[in-house]
Amino acid sequence: MKKKVVVIGGGIIGCSISSHIAKRGAQVTLIESETLTSGTTWHAAGMVTQLKGSPAMSEICKYSREKYSEWGSDIGWHQTGSLGVARTHDRWEQLLQMSYHLKQLKIPYEIIEEGNLERMKEIHPLIDPACFKGALYTPDDGIVNPADVTMRIAKEAREFGTKIIQHREVTGFTTLASDPSVVTSVETPDGNIECDVAVIAGGQWTRDLSAKLPGTMRIPVSQVSHQYVVFEKIPGVTNSIPVIRDYDSRIYIKPEVGGLAVGVFEKDPKFQPISRQLFDEDFDKSEEGLEGAMTAIPVLEQTGIKSTLHGADAHSVDHNPIIGRIPGSSNSYVCCGFNSQGIQSGYGIGRIMSDIIVGYQPSIKPFKYDALPTMDVTRFNPLLANDSKWVTDRCYESYGDMYEVQYPGIDNEVGRDMLLSPIHESLNKSGAVFGSVPSIGWERPLWFDESTTTHREERCSLTYDYSATKWHRLVANEHQRCRDDVILFDMSSFGKYEVSGPGAFDTLQWITSAPITTNTEPGSGKVIYTQLLNQRAGIESDCTIVPLSNDRFYCVTGSGLVYRDMSYVNDTARKLNKSITITDTSPSTCVLAVMGPNSKLLLATMFPDHCFDDDVFPFGSYKQIDSLLALRISFVGELGWELHIPAADAPRVFEMVNQVHTSLFSTPIALGGYNAILRSLRIEKRYVHWGHDVTPIDTPMEAGLGFTVSAKLKEDIDFVAKEAVLEQKESKILKKRLVSFSISNPHVSLWGHENIYRDGVLCGYLTSAGVGFTTNAGNCIGMGYVSSPSEDVTVSKKYVETGNYEISTHGGTKRIPAVCHWNPLYDPKNDRLRVGPALGYGVVGTEISEDINAPVQ
Repeated sequence: MKKKVVVIGGGIIGCSISSHIAKRGAQVTLIESETLTSGTTWHAAGMVTQLKGSPAMSEICKYSREKYSEWGSDIGWHQTGSLGVARTHDRWEQLLQMSYHLKQLKIPYEIIEEGNLERMKEIHPLIDPACFKGALYTPDDGIVNPADVTMRIAKEAREFGTKIIQHREVTGFTTLASDPSVVTSVETPDGNIECDVAVIAGGQWTRDLSAKLPGTMRIPVSQVSHQYVVFEKIPGVTNSIPVIRDYDSRIYIKPEVGGLAVGVFEKDPKFQPISRQLFDEDFDKSEEGLEGAMTAIPVLEQTGIKSTLHGADAHSVDHNPIIGRIPGSSNSYVCCGFNSQGIQSGYGIGRIMSDIIVGYQPSIKPFKYDALPTMDVTRFNPLLANDSKWVTDRCYESYGDMYEVQYPGIDNEVGRDMLLSPIHESLNKSGAVFGSVPSIGWERPLWFDESTTTHREERCSLTYDYSATKWHRLVANEHQRCRDDVILFDMSSFGKYEVSGPGAFDTLQWITSAPITTNTEPGSGKVIYTQLLNQRAGIESDCTIVPLSNDRFYCVTGSGLVYRDMSYVNDTARKLNKSITITDTSPSTCVLAVMGPNSKLLLATMFPDHCFDDDVFPFGSYKQIDSLLALRISFVGELGWELHIPAADAPRVFEMVNQVHTSLFSTPIALGGYNAILRSLRIEKRYVHWGHDVTPIDTPMEAGLGFTVSAKLKEDIDFVAKEAVLEQKESKILKKRLVSFSISNPHVSLWGHENIYRDGVLCGYLTSAGVGFTTNAGNCIGMGYVSSPSEDVTVSKKYVETGNYEISTHGGTKRIPAVCHWNPLYDPKNDRLRVGPALGYGVVGTEISEDINAPVQ
């Protein structure tokens, strides 16, 4: 029987989802409360560009563009090309950074630099090149008529069997009495419509629609008004003249029926209500942007204004769309928050949603980049998502920052201090400069600077750039203290949750890469490093699991992943018909990581009744010490312990650490921040970061984590990815492999996404980049996948080590020599982590020799 899917919302997003899902055989009904395109779609600007801040978004827009160009004049398609222009040095650096994934996706582009700026005028005759430092030209971009393209997609949806109902309001959802997470029908004044799946694609109405679902969070999206001004006709202007994006002036300039339209993303938008209708014109809103437009296109100074178009658009709290299954629901999905990019991403996002809802199909070529790490609705803390003030403030800030330079590490200014570590004030007094985990709300120290005492006031006015800044020296000191002595990191922002109940063991065993064990002697035992896998062996999470008993497991995951992990575990239990209880323990648990060669001495002195020797407390094990759990693991590659402490006890333990350190070394313990961890220590050790180095389209074998699945294969334990793992292993072909890179040029900064070349051929990109303070004389290092040039070539150790490598810089116009390393740069034998044997926590004591055709150990 066909799956019944009800899609709510008749804009371009809802029509595209309907078409793609119906194409895969589902019985689809689309409901629109007014008429198709009557929301934001009808007054959208209709631009289609492929230059985006994330590679996944670029790929989605490329997919849309290919279909729009195929439909051509039927939807008002004109291949205009786009000029992204830069007035400042930092903006130029950002555009060059953004160009790297254009190369990966084979999207044509041209870099126009100083010395050749007249090339801009050849492309766009009306532009004044003297205003700019450079431009990035993407010739395949274009424009469409938003209503026409939506109607064309709706026609396609009907051709595949979609029933479209207009003028029908959704008033609620009917759920199973025995399981309120399951929606059985969508309620309307004219009767209920039965469904197996409900999809909310209601744009600015999505937040209110999601509130009608029982037991779920409200989607953190808000309406923000956007205005563009249409000028009178200009001689020589046609609909084929390129679109200009003058980011520093916060504007775009597009052709509009023989004239030009200028849209402005002002810094401080004014509140406007949800509306299908246009708002009154507001020239104060556009004044500064129009001044920039007149310097870029001087003829506009002598051109009259014909009209304005000022309407509401749906924006998310963090620049990224919101897609996926809604937390708390078994069969309800969301797709919204496209931040004025709905038309250009519209067709592509339908394909993504059909993959999520109906499932991936081997016959359909998969996307190169996975959209979920940046777009998944489960990235949000439900407490914050349900807070209307937090959502509105963040959405308005997101709109105002759309055309800001997106520096590495740039942070929000509003909606801060939502979740604080129990020792937050102590860290602040010690010189912490704080950053946030945007979607979760945690404040955490980025680095420490004892030279100033006003950090909480200064943290929102940090200066950013693309070169080594003040924090470089401070982070170097923290790095070396970790490597040479002992340091404390407050890692409380890491996600923590407990899975318990009679079905807990079977649920986790089914989705983990490493074998799950039980614990019959509470108080001590093994710590399990594992990935959570999907059916294709893709990595859904990279985490640590502590078996506390036979049916209770403590899990630690990335800072922004706790709700995503919990959702995946819950969904798995439901599919397996297992009974579990899952509890978020993040706010109630503080994590103090004591790391470095002197960590053992410090902790042995703190807890004299407990032995920290290797034969009693080996690497990869844990012990209950009073009220805290001490885990002997490390994310920085040094001897150390993570102390997982009840929040109420954390200040006391922190003070104990300081007192004992002072008694031993005459000073309080050194403190470290997340920049040292994420931008240096873990990259030297090649410890992966989910969403960067591993994603749902990367497998453990490809990421160098095959050791985690070896025991399951050897013990013949069944699990969700077993077939896919065996297929990849038995093929003896590894199509890509995560490796390390180092460069010797001290004047080059690497930030990630830079392209990798092997023997002159593009073979991958850096997934993470940072500084090798210990391993590379303070020069940059990185991690990235080297990909196979053909289907029959495996990326083996020999293949990796016999190539000559370069890394692209300056938007790919320059390449610098790089050294590729099969093993981690730092301590490949893991000698620094322990002296005695490890207790099952990964492979310890040997260099990585894992090829795809290596036998299972």
